[in-house]
Amino acid sequence: SLFEHVRDVAEDTRVVVEALRIGPEWAQRLDVAANWHDVGKAHEVFQRMMTAPGEADERYRPPNDHTIWAKSNHTIGRAQRRHFRHELASALAFLQRYTGPDINLIAYLIAAHHGKVRLSIRSLPGEQEPTRPECEGLFARGVWHGDTLPEMDLPDGTKVPETTLDLRLMRLGVGSWLERTLGLRDDPDIGPFRLAWYESVLRLGDHRASARERKGANK
Repeated sequence: SLFEHVRDVAEDTRVVVEALRIGPEWAQRLDVAANWHDVGKAHEVFQRMMTAPGEADERYRPPNDHTIWAKSNHTIGRAQRRHFRHELASALAFLQRYTGPDINLIAYLIAAHHGKVRLSIRSLPGEQEPTRPECEGLFARGVWHGDTLPEMDLPDGTKVPETTLDLRLMRLGVGSWLERTLGLRDDPDIGPFRLAWYESVLRLGDHRASARERKGANK
């Protein structure tokens, strides 16, 4: 389930943090990012991929119950929306729940943990355009303005309410994603190299957890 995978990633990220002797300030940021990194997998587009049999054996199809899935033991189906990135939905959900001095940094780590979303948010050629007028023409990486994520519990005890995703920050100007991320890049206490380093730490925690889960599933 998503809860179990996020729990595993948070645990493995803490192992990496300890091994690298990362200080408490960054350790806390990474712990929050690890707990939120896959919240966007609760999006209906991702969940339909998880529960679609694709070309695999029907026996390995996850049950269509109320469980929110992070992984599937079969070849997943195709996304209904081309270029869909769950990590963008995760970062948007995080930004809509929290305020404070570290939110942009943590949101960046969440968005960047697969290396697909970093300084900019933009739609790509061939994306399906929104069919809902309330989307205001805002869409990127398969996420539409106004999409919703269901309520869920996170392993750190956070209760995430149903969230309506706001993509207005893909526009230019004050408060935009671009302004936020360029601020991180140009911050002398953070900068591009620390962003890349800590992005890699979170990704390594994710990879370690996924490898453990695959090993357990194949026993």
